[in-house]
Amino acid sequence: MKKILALVLFIVITFCLLNSCRKDENDEQYTPIDTHIIPDFTPKVIATVSGFITDENNNAVEGAFVTAGTASATTDKFGYFTIGNASFSKAAAFIQVSMSGYFNGYRTFVANEGKESFIRLKLIPKKTIGTINATTGGAITTTEGASVTLPADAVVTASNNVAYSGVINVAAHWIDPSSDDLPLNMPGNLCGIDTAGYLNALITYGMLAVELTDQNGNLLQIANGKLATISFPIPQELASIAPASIPLWSFNVTNGLWLQESQATKTGNNYTGQVNHFSYWNCDIGLPLVYFKAQVVDESLHPLINVPVSLAVNGSPYTARTAYTDTAGYVYGMIPGNSNIILSILNACGSPVFAKTFTAGNTSIDAGTITANISSNQSTITGFAVDCNNNRIINGIVYLIDSNNTSKKVAINANNGSFSFDMLYCANKNISIFINDLTNNYVSEVQKITVTPGNNDLGTLTVCNPVLNLSKYIDFTVQGQTPIVYTDITSSGIYNSIIDSTSIVIGSPSTGGILNVSFKTGGTGSKQAVNGTFWYNGYAYTPTPSSFPITITEFGAAGTGNISGNFSNVTFHNGIAGDIVISSCSFKVPRDQ
Repeated sequence: MKKILALVLFIVITFCLLNSCRKDENDEQYTPIDTHIIPDFTPKVIATVSGFITDENNNAVEGAFVTAGTASATTDKFGYFTIGNASFSKAAAFIQVSMSGYFNGYRTFVANEGKESFIRLKLIPKKTIGTINATTGGAITTTEGASVTLPADAVVTASNNVAYSGVINVAAHWIDPSSDDLPLNMPGNLCGIDTAGYLNALITYGMLAVELTDQNGNLLQIANGKLATISFPIPQELASIAPASIPLWSFNVTNGLWLQESQATKTGNNYTGQVNHFSYWNCDIGLPLVYFKAQVVDESLHPLINVPVSLAVNGSPYTARTAYTDTAGYVYGMIPGNSNIILSILNACGSPVFAKTFTAGNTSIDAGTITANISSNQSTITGFAVDCNNNRIINGIVYLIDSNNTSKKVAINANNGSFSFDMLYCANKNISIFINDLTNNYVSEVQKITVTPGNNDLGTLTVCNPVLNLSKYIDFTVQGQTPIVYTDITSSGIYNSIIDSTSIVIGSPSTGGILNVSFKTGGTGSKQAVNGTFWYNGYAYTPTPSSFPITITEFGAAGTGNISGNFSNVTFHNGIAGDIVISSCSFKVPRDQ
């Protein structure tokens, strides 16, 4: 269980206090709560969310498409995104992250009016682990022992509900509940709605992502009236406390919460249950919740910004849940009611440097302002930012990323170009810093430093690397080659654009275009299969297969608006020049027609 304890001290960036929790079967501290929480998704707040998206190897994911309601953004080369002034549900705000080759990622958090939330999310690779004949049915098993079993004649094409009889590609990934990566790659925030409609904190015993497609990449789903069987391995660390049966929950992509749907039974070292659709599935025990709020400050009454705060039931460390404070030092979330709670402030290594105990009843808790004696554990990082001409930057943002992939950001002082970060020190802590000059749209090189107690002065940092001008452009990268950017995208420019509601052609009349794609009419947020042609080094390349998914992120009015979108990891073929892979492509062009 030590591994799980280490896990729950890891920083999770969503605000339902998100780490997985554990409960001993004989634990008497949990008692029924009379005041249940029934989530109301109608009230909205206007807020901002930002964060970093990485792949399974902790590398930044560039070009991932992030949506928050009707608003959207694309991650930059650091994997960073920000979506400002978006409308979120007050009960459960969430984002969706889409990237070719990965399962969709989801992160749920508590959004507060006019405030900014920060998230970290690691995408799960979407790999086909086997095929099943739709007519006869069959089973596939992951290397970890999770399995998916389909009965005969039980699958339809998801878009039209027509029966499918060909070969089924099964992509599946088991999410280990005892893994250190759980807080980063799990969807949602381990809060769910039970069969009575009440909000619960979830104790997970494993999750499974499943996607079915045909040979052309079209999504498949289980037919009405049919049931598939899924099986989850039970980690050795949890085997002794795993109950004989456990609720099965599916992730709801409409509200960002888990939904209790069926039941799984313990058979040997696995949980097995039946499901009527595929998405993310989760074996969980649910606990009733109460809302929690507190502000954390230091001895000088300065708010502790973006520090991790862990809350656990006293005597049950495996119930720990962790979240970041916001820019005013507040932490929000939900905790088990009718319990004695320990609040711990964690340093950048996930170790507690301050603790306070309080009692949770069956109603909402406002713990007020908590003053933490942490002066001996504080570090400050300071410096100045200048542009290419050595002029002080007065309109910019400084980003800090530590070795645990947590992050902070702070605005540059508009008076003198200085910046300052506070963080809770731990030995041999390595961090990276980079700066974005918002006036000139430039970024700095990434600076890597080892933090020491007290002040860490970085001196003067130069911000002189141009980034993409986002007014009008096409930006694409051929795998293994230097990115190519065209920014003169106007009806009279070098690269003409002929844009209407069904096709995009970007290029000069003599060459026929740099990019030519045709797609179905669709508004912002539509994701659809398209065909097209890509011109590169004088050759015309066509996609293999003939269609590929493209995401439309902006669909403006004819004559005045723009069309924006992106796609990634598409293979294009030319009979003479061979194959190339467009690893990423994004565009923003005026819609002419």
